[in-house]
Amino acid sequence: MPKHARKPNYRNIVLAGVAVLLVILIIVLVVSMFGKKEPEPAAGSLESISSSSYESSEDVASSSEESSSAEESSSSSSSSKPERSSSSSSETTTPTGKYVAMPETPYSYDTTGKTVRNAFDENGEVDLLFPINSTYYITRNFKVAKLETVEGDYKMDYRAAEHCKEMLAAIRKELNSDISAFSTYRSYSYQEGNFQRKVNKLISKGYSKTDAYNTAATIVAIPGTSEHQLGLAIDVYLWSLYKRDGELNESFEGTKEYKWLQEHAWEYGFILSYPKDKIKDTGIIYEPWHYRYVGIENAKTIRDSGKLLSQWLEDQNIVYVYNGK
Repeated sequence: MPKHARKPNYRNIVLAGVAVLLVILIIVLVVSMFGKKEPEPAAGSLESISSSSYESSEDVASSSEESSSAEESSSSSSSSKPERSSSSSSETTTPTGKYVAMPETPYSYDTTGKTVRNAFDENGEVDLLFPINSTYYITRNFKVAKLETVEGDYKMDYRAAEHCKEMLAAIRKELNSDISAFSTYRSYSYQEGNFQRKVNKLISKGYSKTDAYNTAATIVAIPGTSEHQLGLAIDVYLWSLYKRDGELNESFEGTKEYKWLQEHAWEYGFILSYPKDKIKDTGIIYEPWHYRYVGIENAKTIRDSGKLLSQWLEDQNIVYVYNGK
């Protein structure tokens, strides 16, 4: 007897067709996801504004960037101290992995009803209360009028240097401490390299270019926005802690030196720039090692107010005008 022809199983054919369509759809979705262009971030956006964003093992160059000239930085010192920097709020970014320079166009604001101060005096010296950040910044043309040595290769604006030396000497004498300067003045070009190294390191760790930029801006100041560039800031730290950890970190907060600074830094004209309880206001990680010189009288007033320098200036209705630097 002849074999009967087997009838096609239409149910299996339909299921196979659906499966093929699903596979094609998944392939299209995957290609679409991985081929999607990375969006540009919004102006002024910051991600990870907390101390948890701190990349502890900073791969920055020698901290002996201070040179005999106010314009450029020097090469590595024999002490090979690490470099750490304060950070500032982010500017408009593009997903290229390279920082976007601060505009060269002078900033200007409505001064109606405000107390107006010039950013620079007739000798080109920056005002001691100038709140350098993404609102008030300096350009590549800025030069510290006069630098003076604090110790070793570390230099600061001459108005801050002597007070800084006295403060470090007092801590060492009273606490038998090995506290030391770890960063002071930085040139514009040095800060450029410092920032780009941090961006590159984050990208190498898997960050997107945009995320690397925004995260770097909470750790290393965008060039033109760093207090170190004014020659008025110092990072202080203990050699013993650095030798133990190989980095500058929040453990400094638990030292007797930190407690001393909280009580006495103002007596030498210095204030803590980036407190733990002001991270959301500054957009910058907590840096218990970073101090800014503002003058003794100003330091006491700002310290007693419990506010940031920028917040105190706002309360005093003070604004700065760009006057040529």
